[in-house]
Amino acid sequence: MKKMIYLLMAFFMCYACSEDDIKPELDFNVEPEISSSTSLDKKIADFYKKYDTFIACSYTNAEINWNWDSYYNYVYSFPENADYAEKLLDFVQEKVLVKYTDEMLKEFLPYRIYLTDTLWETKNKKTQRYGLIGVNSYIWGGAGSKSFPAKTKLKAAMQELHECVASGLIAKTTVLPEEFYSVSTYEAEVITNDKLMWERGYIWRNSRLQPSKEQDFYKYVGWFAGTTKEEATALCDQYPLIKKKYAYLVQYFKDNFNIDLEAFHWKN
Repeated sequence: MKKMIYLLMAFFMCYACSEDDIKPELDFNVEPEISSSTSLDKKIADFYKKYDTFIACSYTNAEINWNWDSYYNYVYSFPENADYAEKLLDFVQEKVLVKYTDEMLKEFLPYRIYLTDTLWETKNKKTQRYGLIGVNSYIWGGAGSKSFPAKTKLKAAMQELHECVASGLIAKTTVLPEEFYSVSTYEAEVITNDKLMWERGYIWRNSRLQPSKEQDFYKYVGWFAGTTKEEATALCDQYPLIKKKYAYLVQYFKDNFNIDLEAFHWKN
């Protein structure tokens, strides 16, 4: 039901901007046609049945890049083949989604997840990405022989994929992490280096700008997954605001979802 509400919101926002140059092109099929003829098809069908989220291996550029009244600039290629698409789906389920309860995933996962081989944030940022966020969708990269997260890329993959899940959580939850939000001001200011960023309680910045509250939340969750406990402790000991936010976020996940967020930490 909650995902249907988000689809209706998407429809009305599409209608509201119908006079603009950018026209909505997303096709939110309520009941996508899902085959069960192959091993991958069966896993996609099971995923949809379990979480009301459709895994797509073929799609249009508009579906991936549409952003309400504009477009993202994600650059991607389709999965190399069904075997690598299945391998990527297995990887995400076994390494990332297993950290969350089925109830959380059913509530917070988006309407659609697109699997890709190569995935870049823009044509000028030619770094392989493993998890990017769309409109009620995620884009997961790595479904290819060269792009699948190898040992040296596992940390980056885990961090980005957890960011995706946390972005869905913070977009749809009714229980906001108010204590976590209370630590930083989120006021517009120029942040020219990491030291200034950490002093203000942030672990990520958009070039020279502070994150939004929502970005701060999901970047912190991803940071847990991409940082060892020892590395996080060292940063907390040096920067009091990060230490506060760390503690508040751990407590938030424990109180509201019965999840030990510290168990997300990267282990060498």
